[in-house]
Amino acid sequence: MILRSLRDVLLGGAILVIAAASADPAFAGVTVDFAFGTIGLNTVSYAPNGAIGNASSVTGLQTIGAYDLTSIGSTDTTGLNGSSGVSVSWASNAISFVPGSPSTQQSPFATETFGSAGNMYSASFGTLVAEAIPGSTSLAWVLEGTLTLPNASTQEVFLSAAFTNVSSSNTSTTAVSFTETSTPPPAIAAPEPASVAILGTGLVGLGISRRRR
Repeated sequence: MILRSLRDVLLGGAILVIAAASADPAFAGVTVDFAFGTIGLNTVSYAPNGAIGNASSVTGLQTIGAYDLTSIGSTDTTGLNGSSGVSVSWASNAISFVPGSPSTQQSPFATETFGSAGNMYSASFGTLVAEAIPGSTSLAWVLEGTLTLPNASTQEVFLSAAFTNVSSSNTSTTAVSFTETSTPPPAIAAPEPASVAILGTGLVGLGISRRRR
Protein backbone atom coordinates (compact mmCIF):
# COMPACT_ATOMS: atom_id res chain seq x y z
CA MET A 1 0.00 0.00 0.00
CA ILE A 2 2.84 2.37 0.86
CA LEU A 3 4.56 1.58 -2.43
CA ARG A 4 1.34 2.17 -4.35
CA SER A 5 0.82 5.53 -2.66
CA LEU A 6 4.41 6.51 -3.39
CA ARG A 7 3.95 5.54 -7.02
CA ASP A 8 0.80 7.66 -7.28
CA VAL A 9 2.58 10.66 -5.74
CA LEU A 10 5.51 10.30 -8.14
CA LEU A 11 3.12 9.94 -11.10
CA GLY A 12 1.21 13.07 -10.12
CA GLY A 13 4.47 14.99 -9.64
CA ALA A 14 5.73 13.89 -13.03
CA ILE A 15 2.54 15.10 -14.69
CA LEU A 16 2.95 18.47 -12.98
CA VAL A 17 6.53 18.73 -14.23
CA ILE A 18 5.37 17.96 -17.78
CA ALA A 19 2.67 20.62 -17.48
CA ALA A 20 5.19 23.19 -16.28
CA ALA A 21 7.53 22.38 -19.16
CA SER A 22 4.71 22.62 -21.69
CA ALA A 23 3.72 26.05 -20.41
CA ASP A 24 7.24 27.50 -20.66
CA PRO A 25 8.09 28.75 -24.18
CA ALA A 26 11.80 28.89 -23.33
CA PHE A 27 11.81 25.15 -22.59
CA ALA A 28 11.98 24.40 -26.31
CA GLY A 29 15.55 25.59 -26.75
CA VAL A 30 16.77 29.11 -25.97
CA THR A 31 15.67 32.10 -23.95
CA VAL A 32 15.16 35.13 -26.19
CA ASP A 33 15.38 38.51 -24.45
CA PHE A 34 16.72 41.52 -26.32
CA ALA A 35 15.65 44.94 -27.59
CA PHE A 36 16.40 46.77 -30.83
CA GLY A 37 15.38 49.97 -32.57
CA THR A 38 15.78 52.09 -35.67
CA ILE A 39 19.15 53.54 -36.65
CA GLY A 40 19.43 57.31 -36.99
CA LEU A 41 16.32 59.34 -37.83
CA ASN A 42 14.20 56.62 -39.39
CA THR A 43 10.55 57.09 -38.46
CA VAL A 44 7.15 55.66 -39.24
CA SER A 45 3.89 57.54 -39.79
CA TYR A 46 0.42 56.94 -38.46
CA ALA A 47 -2.96 58.43 -39.27
CA PRO A 48 -5.45 59.94 -38.61
CA ASN A 49 -6.51 62.33 -35.83
CA GLY A 50 -3.32 63.40 -34.11
CA ALA A 51 -3.00 61.12 -31.10
CA ILE A 52 -1.62 57.71 -31.96
CA GLY A 53 -4.34 56.22 -29.77
CA ASN A 54 -6.84 57.30 -32.45
CA ALA A 55 -4.81 55.97 -35.36
CA SER A 56 -6.16 53.26 -37.64
CA SER A 57 -2.94 52.53 -39.54
CA VAL A 58 0.84 52.79 -39.35
CA THR A 59 3.01 53.11 -42.44
CA GLY A 60 6.70 53.27 -43.25
CA LEU A 61 8.11 50.15 -41.63
CA GLN A 62 9.27 48.86 -45.02
CA THR A 63 11.47 51.93 -45.47
CA ILE A 64 13.59 51.14 -42.39
CA GLY A 65 16.72 49.50 -43.70
CA ALA A 66 18.51 48.47 -40.51
CA TYR A 67 18.03 48.07 -36.77
CA ASP A 68 20.53 48.37 -33.93
CA LEU A 69 20.57 46.15 -30.88
CA THR A 70 19.94 48.42 -27.87
CA SER A 71 20.06 45.95 -24.98
CA ILE A 72 20.43 42.27 -24.19
CA GLY A 73 18.50 40.82 -21.25
CA SER A 74 20.30 38.92 -18.51
CA THR A 75 18.36 35.75 -19.39
CA ASP A 76 19.09 35.84 -23.14
CA THR A 77 20.89 32.72 -24.40
CA THR A 78 20.98 33.44 -28.15
CA GLY A 79 24.63 34.50 -28.07
CA LEU A 80 24.00 38.04 -29.31
CA ASN A 81 26.50 40.78 -28.50
CA GLY A 82 26.77 44.55 -28.82
CA SER A 83 27.85 44.40 -32.45
CA SER A 84 24.96 42.19 -33.54
CA GLY A 85 22.35 43.55 -35.88
CA VAL A 86 18.74 42.60 -36.51
CA SER A 87 17.20 42.50 -39.97
CA VAL A 88 13.41 42.68 -40.36
CA SER A 89 11.53 42.50 -43.66
CA TRP A 90 7.95 43.81 -43.50
CA ALA A 91 5.44 42.27 -45.91
CA SER A 92 3.17 45.31 -45.91
CA ASN A 93 3.99 49.01 -45.79
CA ALA A 94 0.65 49.92 -44.20
CA ILE A 95 -0.42 48.02 -41.08
CA SER A 96 -4.04 48.58 -40.04
CA PHE A 97 -5.73 47.75 -36.76
CA VAL A 98 -8.83 48.55 -34.72
CA PRO A 99 -8.27 51.59 -32.44
CA GLY A 100 -9.20 51.26 -28.78
CA SER A 101 -9.18 47.47 -28.55
CA PRO A 102 -6.87 44.54 -29.27
CA SER A 103 -7.27 43.11 -32.76
CA THR A 104 -5.76 40.00 -34.27
CA GLN A 105 -4.90 39.93 -37.95
CA GLN A 106 -3.54 36.92 -39.79
CA SER A 107 -0.91 37.83 -42.36
CA PRO A 108 2.83 37.31 -43.02
CA PHE A 109 3.58 40.59 -41.26
CA ALA A 110 7.33 40.21 -40.92
CA THR A 111 10.33 37.92 -41.29
CA GLU A 112 13.49 38.41 -39.26
CA THR A 113 17.08 37.23 -39.01
CA PHE A 114 19.69 37.83 -36.33
CA GLY A 115 22.89 36.28 -35.02
CA SER A 116 26.31 35.62 -36.52
CA ALA A 117 27.72 33.38 -39.22
CA GLY A 118 27.17 29.78 -38.23
CA ASN A 119 24.78 30.82 -35.48
CA MET A 120 21.91 32.47 -37.35
CA TYR A 121 18.32 32.61 -36.14
CA SER A 122 15.28 33.36 -38.27
CA ALA A 123 11.70 34.17 -37.32
CA SER A 124 8.39 34.45 -39.12
CA PHE A 125 5.63 36.54 -37.54
CA GLY A 126 2.08 35.88 -38.65
CA THR A 127 -0.22 37.35 -36.00
CA LEU A 128 -0.54 40.95 -34.84
CA VAL A 129 -2.20 41.93 -31.57
CA ALA A 130 -2.45 45.73 -31.42
CA GLU A 131 -3.86 47.88 -28.65
CA ALA A 132 -4.29 51.63 -28.96
CA ILE A 133 -5.64 53.79 -26.15
CA PRO A 134 -8.05 56.33 -27.68
CA GLY A 135 -6.91 59.95 -27.40
CA SER A 136 -3.52 59.01 -25.98
CA THR A 137 0.09 58.81 -27.14
CA SER A 138 0.21 55.09 -26.43
CA LEU A 139 0.30 52.26 -28.91
CA ALA A 140 1.52 48.74 -28.21
CA TRP A 141 1.95 45.88 -30.63
CA VAL A 142 2.66 42.23 -30.04
CA LEU A 143 3.68 40.03 -32.94
CA GLU A 144 3.47 36.29 -32.33
CA GLY A 145 5.70 34.08 -34.41
CA THR A 146 7.92 31.04 -34.83
CA LEU A 147 11.66 31.23 -34.22
CA THR A 148 13.93 28.79 -36.08
CA LEU A 149 17.12 28.04 -34.16
CA PRO A 150 20.55 27.35 -35.73
CA ASN A 151 19.95 23.61 -35.18
CA ALA A 152 16.69 23.87 -37.21
CA SER A 153 14.43 23.32 -34.19
CA THR A 154 11.62 25.82 -33.64
CA GLN A 155 9.90 27.55 -30.75
CA GLU A 156 7.39 30.33 -30.11
CA VAL A 157 8.64 33.93 -29.99
CA PHE A 158 7.06 37.32 -29.33
CA LEU A 159 7.99 40.74 -30.72
CA SER A 160 6.59 43.78 -28.88
CA ALA A 161 6.67 47.28 -30.41
CA ALA A 162 6.60 50.64 -28.62
CA PHE A 163 6.07 54.03 -30.27
CA THR A 164 7.58 57.30 -28.98
CA ASN A 165 8.21 60.95 -29.98
CA VAL A 166 4.59 61.52 -30.95
CA SER A 167 3.60 64.87 -32.47
CA SER A 168 0.10 66.35 -32.64
CA SER A 169 -0.57 66.81 -36.35
CA ASN A 170 -3.14 64.71 -38.17
CA THR A 171 -0.42 62.58 -39.69
CA SER A 172 2.40 62.20 -37.19
CA THR A 173 5.80 60.58 -37.15
CA THR A 174 7.33 58.57 -34.37
CA ALA A 175 10.32 56.35 -33.66
CA VAL A 176 9.64 52.69 -33.02
CA SER A 177 11.54 50.20 -30.87
CA PHE A 178 11.10 46.48 -30.36
CA THR A 179 11.57 43.96 -27.57
CA GLU A 180 11.79 40.28 -28.48
CA THR A 181 11.19 37.57 -25.90
CA SER A 182 10.37 33.90 -25.61
CA THR A 183 7.86 34.77 -22.87
CA PRO A 184 4.45 36.11 -23.93
CA PRO A 185 3.64 39.65 -22.73
CA PRO A 186 0.97 39.88 -20.00
CA ALA A 187 -1.76 40.83 -22.49
CA ILE A 188 -1.58 37.41 -24.18
CA ALA A 189 -0.04 35.29 -21.44
CA ALA A 190 -3.17 33.25 -20.63
CA PRO A 191 -2.30 29.53 -20.28
CA GLU A 192 -3.01 27.27 -23.23
CA PRO A 193 -6.03 24.92 -22.83
CA ALA A 194 -3.81 21.85 -23.24
CA SER A 195 -1.46 23.00 -20.49
CA VAL A 196 -4.40 23.70 -18.20
CA ALA A 197 -5.81 20.23 -18.86
CA ILE A 198 -2.49 18.53 -18.11
CA LEU A 199 -2.06 20.54 -14.94
CA GLY A 200 -5.58 19.58 -13.85
CA THR A 201 -4.82 15.90 -14.43
CA GLY A 202 -1.71 16.21 -12.26
CA LEU A 203 -3.69 17.79 -9.44
CA VAL A 204 -6.29 15.01 -9.65
CA GLY A 205 -3.51 12.43 -9.40
CA LEU A 206 -2.13 14.06 -6.28
CA GLY A 207 -5.62 14.19 -4.77
CA ILE A 208 -6.19 10.46 -5.38
CA SER A 209 -2.88 9.56 -3.75
CA ARG A 210 -3.77 11.57 -0.65
CA ARG A 211 -7.17 9.85 -0.28
CA ARG A 212 -5.53 6.41 -0.57
CA ARG A 213 -3.07 7.30 2.21
